[in-house]
Amino acid sequence: MQFIDERKGQVMLEIGPFMNPAIRKEVHNVYYADIRSKDEIYNFYLKHNLCTPEELYERIAPIDFVIKDTYEKAMDGKKFNVIFSSHVIEHVNDIIFHLQDLAAILNDDGYLVMAIPDKRYCFDHFREVTPFRDMLDVYLNGSVNSTARLAFDGFNGHRCNDPEAYHSNSVSFSSMIDSGIDDYYWTYLNQYKSVRDKEMVLSEHNWVFTCTSFLDCLRDMLRANMLPFSCFYFDTTPENIFEFTIILQKNISIMNDKEKRIDEIQKIINMSEQNSEVSCFIQKTELLQAGHNAIQKSLQDEINALNCKISAYESNINHLSEQNSEVSCFIQKTELLQAGHNAIQSSLQDEINALNCKISAYESNINHLKEEHATERNILLAEKDNQYHAFINSNSWKITAPFRAITRIFRRVGL
Repeated sequence: MQFIDERKGQVMLEIGPFMNPAIRKEVHNVYYADIRSKDEIYNFYLKHNLCTPEELYERIAPIDFVIKDTYEKAMDGKKFNVIFSSHVIEHVNDIIFHLQDLAAILNDDGYLVMAIPDKRYCFDHFREVTPFRDMLDVYLNGSVNSTARLAFDGFNGHRCNDPEAYHSNSVSFSSMIDSGIDDYYWTYLNQYKSVRDKEMVLSEHNWVFTCTSFLDCLRDMLRANMLPFSCFYFDTTPENIFEFTIILQKNISIMNDKEKRIDEIQKIINMSEQNSEVSCFIQKTELLQAGHNAIQKSLQDEINALNCKISAYESNINHLSEQNSEVSCFIQKTELLQAGHNAIQSSLQDEINALNCKISAYESNINHLKEEHATERNILLAEKDNQYHAFINSNSWKITAPFRAITRIFRRVGL
């Protein structure tokens, strides 16, 4: 918006501001124009439930000029230094007449600033770009609604409107094919018939451009001497954005001066070629980026897989560590039990040894007692033996020998 800010104080017109004007009335001397009044805009968008009805009406910009026929008639002689148009030209019925009509309400050397969607990066991605011949066909023969090819081209519109998705080449044509394709086809066919019969207004884009194809259309409009503008500024579509910017400067003289027109055509050709080179470079860069992203994704997938394996290994290690802790605890308990067993065994052995010592002492005492008993017995036996021999050798024993013999005889005979 630097271009706008540098022209603060000049009379400006913004087309189609809706709820978010790019040029604010509190900052600039700006008027707002639309094909509907504020009340009509409110009624049209009320069914979309964008916000509460009160908030919707409050946020809709006040419309100063309602365009029911042409801008020139609606302005009734009022002129502007700058006209700002964002995402409008792709909706108009007749582009060539539209540009001529806007030139009529610009002061000499006034500027038309346009932000235009680049079909490569929005839902128009799979549609054909608009060639100059289609613009010329409508300009010479009537409404875009009378051309079935143009009206029906919207059938190739995609539901995705994310510029980053298109810049990264992640949207395919096959993604438009779904189970409702037949219904989708007949919806568009019936819609075309309603538009053709003026029962409804086509809400999709009538015209589809890339930044290069729009320059080519300007070139051919100049060749046909239908464009009262020269190209003041052109900026290609930035990365991850779906619109490009072009500023045209009113130049009526170019339509009356062939040399100026040829110079302007050559300038636009050079812009187109440079932009084609830039676009080619950007396309290669995007392909490289897509390749890089694919490789990065593949590497990330491998890293994720490795991380999963590492997590699994760590889990196993933790499990083994837990098991090892249990084993260590078991070994420690076993060692404690073994130490207790050894202590008990040692204590028992000590007791056994003590008992063995006592037994040895008892056995020694017994043997000693046996020896003493044997000695005493031998002494007693010796004494008895001596007494016996002393008795039988005594005179008494000898004198009584005959009597003992007679006594034995009597015993034998039973007397």
